[in-house]
Amino acid sequence: MSLDAELGSLSSTIDGLVQRVGDLARTTEGHATDDVSVGLYDVERSLSAASRRLGRILRDLERR
Repeated sequence: MSLDAELGSLSSTIDGLVQRVGDLARTTEGHATDDVSVGLYDVERSLSAASRRLGRILRDLERR
């Protein structure tokens, strides 16, 4: 598998994780301890940042 394809696949996987973790965070609001929701939102933000960074890497590779 090429580097572009592998990174694209990873990016899609991370995007899916962002959605799943965000859904869990919203589900736990008001039903679990605040620490759980806050922690899940923190994970969601970190995954979103990783997704954006991978997107920039992919765009940089396309320019070459």
